[in-house]
Amino acid sequence: MEFDVVIAGGGLGGVLSAARLNTLFPEARVALLEKSSQVGGRLRSSLQVAGEWSYGLSFVSEQLYHYIQQTLANNPQRSLDLAEVISRRQQKLAILSGGKLHSLAQREVFSIQAAKILGGNPAATHWEELWQLLSDPKQSSTVLARQGKKLGKNPAATVLAQFAPLCGLADLWQSPMGAMVSRGEAAAAGGYFGPWEGVFAELLPKSSPGDEGPFRLYTSCEIAHARRDERGWSIKTSAGVFAARWLVVAQAPWEAVEWLEKDSCHPWLWSLASQSKPTSAVVLVEQISAGDSEQVETTTFIPSEESLVFRLGDGCVTAQAIIDFEQSLNSPAVVKAIKQLRRAVGKYKKAHPGLETYGEHLALKSVAWPQTGFLRGQKFAYSAEPTLRQCFCGDAYGSSFLPDENLIESVSNSALQISEFLQG
Repeated sequence: MEFDVVIAGGGLGGVLSAARLNTLFPEARVALLEKSSQVGGRLRSSLQVAGEWSYGLSFVSEQLYHYIQQTLANNPQRSLDLAEVISRRQQKLAILSGGKLHSLAQREVFSIQAAKILGGNPAATHWEELWQLLSDPKQSSTVLARQGKKLGKNPAATVLAQFAPLCGLADLWQSPMGAMVSRGEAAAAGGYFGPWEGVFAELLPKSSPGDEGPFRLYTSCEIAHARRDERGWSIKTSAGVFAARWLVVAQAPWEAVEWLEKDSCHPWLWSLASQSKPTSAVVLVEQISAGDSEQVETTTFIPSEESLVFRLGDGCVTAQAIIDFEQSLNSPAVVKAIKQLRRAVGKYKKAHPGLETYGEHLALKSVAWPQTGFLRGQKFAYSAEPTLRQCFCGDAYGSSFLPDENLIESVSNSALQISEFLQG
């Protein structure tokens, strides 16, 4: 099985890479390898599809939404109107505090109004003062813990830790202030929820079983080992051995180093994998059996349980908590998070009389987007080396505090770099 390009990973980064490369160089022979039975990664629906549950983390920022829209528009053969398929925009947030539901416009997520709900009048009075301190560009890389004395004098600081789940930050006080501000502004901007399955199918170049066209999709394909020599790449998988002139790593660094031969890989990847780490998302999904299937707000924040509850229009209630990756290796920490999620769902159903659910699906997923390596101010300089014939794409690869920005930039750069190599 010989290809020009092998893409390792069928999450959104891998799917977008295949789509962009097909637009720039449609003659390229490309294989997309995905270890699951379906592409899409964390963006797949919560519902059980083809005997396999997903994680229900189906939210993308408005910036990434428009990038997906642009990728679809770049291929004249595509007929899908993204705005018709993905129309559920996050415009409001509900905060369930003290047994009461408070509804906020999305732009008010990090505002005086939200501070008052979480911390009362003293927090609201001092909120703007606190936000000015956090927004100091000279202190962008300074971790919040180093501002302890200044923060301790501000009553609004008590609500910061409650805001952390909204930003995807498991270790708030070891995160730079710039991360909190950037994530806060991104949360206030809102974004879009799935379902994304139809979009993935439209993004990928067309292929069918037995098709000898330039693009091939291999699902349930686990990579065991990959090495490079003077002829190119040799990738051993559960589906056989693939030969490629170029390798796209569309997995997080700590996953890729498990199968990439160290001597064949850019040393930058090994530095990133060893000095950074993911965060773990604990997810609980219950299917709705009775009650109104529509929701006033897509997302409900329950600060007392450090949890978010989503109603995504897929017939499920999905609760999510973020914990440090090292804690997720410790059973008591995971059990604690599961108990929080169960309490959060119970409080959510109590606030919505008549809502009944059944079943319970639990998932533990390491996610790259809140990775703490760069959040602690470490910078990983990556310079493309064409002789290695490899590149990296995904939300873990980049220096931005916003994961979607990293994904967009890395996918665009990878597609251009490969296209130039193939044309040359």
